[in-house]
Amino acid sequence: MASFPSLTGQLPLQLIAEIRLEKMRKYYRSIFINNNLCTSEQWSLFFRALTPTFDDMMNIEELSLKLLCTLYDIMSKLHHCLEVVSVIDAFTENQLLASFTLAVMDYYENEKLNWSQTFSFKMTALQAATELKRVPLIFLRREDITEGVSTVECLMSEAPEDL
Repeated sequence: MASFPSLTGQLPLQLIAEIRLEKMRKYYRSIFINNNLCTSEQWSLFFRALTPTFDDMMNIEELSLKLLCTLYDIMSKLHHCLEVVSVIDAFTENQLLASFTLAVMDYYENEKLNWSQTFSFKMTALQAATELKRVPLIFLRREDITEGVSTVECLMSEAPEDL
């Protein structure tokens, strides 16, 4: 007769989190690999923190929780990376997004997640010319409302004449 673990305490929550994070991991892998944002090797390197050490193997419950937290941290970083690359893709045309993806992944390999982190990438006006011509400049702005105070930052006050 089969014996099932008791579904009390944190076990049900942990099982749901593991299933969901693993599903997200597969989904994000297909996005990153199929869109040539990174190679399989780069993807694997980003997840090397999930490889337990010998000392970790002593307490399997603690290890399971630690790996779950690490996987959540990695998936959050990948989500932020995808957001950054999506913004670059939206405002440029014919860019090789893999270099931008790799730069963000390299940054997050050793750093904690920081949603307010600003990434700077060199880009010429010519690379963004089609978007600049298509969208009126009034739409090229960022609005932020913090504690009831609205702040508007313009990305460009006027288009370069050679566009």
